[in-house]
Amino acid sequence: MSSIEEKKKNRILFLKKLYEISKGSRYTIIRMDAIGKELGFEYSVTSDTAEYLEKEGLIKWQGIGGELSLTHRGIKIIEAQDSGLLAEKEKNRKLFLTKLYEKTDGSQTAMIKMDAVGEELGFDYKTTSDVVEYLIGEGLVKPVALGGFISITHWGVKMIED
Repeated sequence: MSSIEEKKKNRILFLKKLYEISKGSRYTIIRMDAIGKELGFEYSVTSDTAEYLEKEGLIKWQGIGGELSLTHRGIKIIEAQDSGLLAEKEKNRKLFLTKLYEKTDGSQTAMIKMDAVGEELGFDYKTTSDVVEYLIGEGLVKPVALGGFISITHWGVKMIED
């Protein structure tokens, strides 16, 4: 039987590994047994760990075969543990939201392609997608049409104006 400290350590390791494999994306689906194998966990440890993390809202089951993904909350937990990573990501998020505000003049009804904002900032598609995904999770941006069209939300306007 595992100690409480060992279980806590395994949960953090599992979540970090999922973050690493998915490159911090909540839309990347990974099999839990693949994570467990990389960490050297027995299947029962992997299963119990994943179940706990799901109940905490840090991961989400995506299929009946043990497929799962990070949640917005899980991403925030991992990024909060690495101040260098967090600082870089926060900088990009703030730049993007500010540029979106400028391009829409703060209008919540204006929509713009997320790629256009990202390209103006010199972001590649992956960075743009990750930033927008996070801002959507925070309620600062919302998707409005297929093709990557987004708009700023009331909370996004407030964040820039306050």
